[in-house]
Amino acid sequence: MVIHWIEKMILNFKNLARRILLSRKLNRHILPFIKLMSPLISTDLAGRLPVYGKICIKYSDNVMFFMLSNGDDEIVSKLYLKGIQGYEYETVQFILRICEEMDYNMVFMDIGANTGFYSLLISSIFKHSTVYAFEPYLKAFNRMIENINLNKFRNIQAFPVAMDEISGSVCFTNFDTHIGISTTNKVIFSNFINCKYDKVSSVSIDDFILNQNMQKIDLIKIDVEEHYERVLKGGKETFQNLRPIIICEVFSQKRITEFIKFCEYEVLGIKDHLNAILIPSEKIQKIKYK
Repeated sequence: MVIHWIEKMILNFKNLARRILLSRKLNRHILPFIKLMSPLISTDLAGRLPVYGKICIKYSDNVMFFMLSNGDDEIVSKLYLKGIQGYEYETVQFILRICEEMDYNMVFMDIGANTGFYSLLISSIFKHSTVYAFEPYLKAFNRMIENINLNKFRNIQAFPVAMDEISGSVCFTNFDTHIGISTTNKVIFSNFINCKYDKVSSVSIDDFILNQNMQKIDLIKIDVEEHYERVLKGGKETFQNLRPIIICEVFSQKRITEFIKFCEYEVLGIKDHLNAILIPSEKIQKIKYK
């Protein structure tokens, strides 16, 4: 009886806390106090705590930008509560390191851009860079456009399309809860005709590069869940000819073995448990010892 009462009290407390956090008025007064306790909060829990409004993301005096959240962007929540170590810190540090050696007019492709974190990061570092961001989930895409406009970045071109092995269309699963984590989105191949998913336009990396008449591409970030093999296959000519550095979320390194051999790339390492750093073989020694 006592145990049942305690469990009920805990449940009521959790429900009350959730309602308070979801209340935009109360949220803005409570979050600063929660932030003071952030060392005691896990990164996963931080991502589940709603954050509202315009949040400043600052990596240094020269690297800073803003992102919006309506209590639904887990990336923003993590960065607000945990600071720069809150979201893919190892990957970001690697990008900042290699970017020091790249041209001021570097070209970056952000595939599975979500609300635009990496596109905004690169744009804030390189004011003269060209950024191509791809996000098929319309809710995340629209938020990314808001973030781009908020920062007044003019060098980011955003496309509401999915990357695939071939150009055409794919069926796309979306979950209308949190938009800031790409694991809520999963691309399903277009031959699943009867599935209850949104149908979106798709393009391959090779076709996009050809259509844009691009002569260089320095860095590609791929975050598309289980779809990464098809995205890589759709860019073989680009990888063989333009030799970009690739950061790709992978769930099994064995599944990219064929790509590595065919395109003559090497795996430098795995950052943040999932992000494989793929380097052209001729560049591996230079980057490895930087």
